[in-house]
Amino acid sequence: GESDLDPEIQSMRYEAYTFTRNKLYQLASEERSKLAAKANTSRDSLSVSGHCSVSIVSSNSGREATLIENERKRLEKMANRQKKELLRLLAFESKSQEIMTKMKNRTEEQEKKEAKLRAERR
Repeated sequence: GESDLDPEIQSMRYEAYTFTRNKLYQLASEERSKLAAKANTSRDSLSVSGHCSVSIVSSNSGREATLIENERKRLEKMANRQKKELLRLLAFESKSQEIMTKMKNRTEEQEKKEAKLRAERR
């Protein structure tokens, strides 16, 4: 699975996925804007026979709003997941630094003790 992969590869895959998703989202937003503009102009020039197209446009905009809301929620969840992951990584890094510092201090203390013992033997 994904956990077996090198973190750098995972990062590259994630960046590619995010780039593609953002591109698709941008295209969808542009298309939605075009459709909304088209709907506004067609609404302005509606005749009596065109009332059914207005209801179709309004039902589509409701669906689009739901899709946009779902995408927003999904993005929020992903951002929260990323935030948690970053916090976890920061905690790991600080813990690693703490352990390295303790090991370095122990090594230095051990070297001082050995030097002191050598000095006493002479």
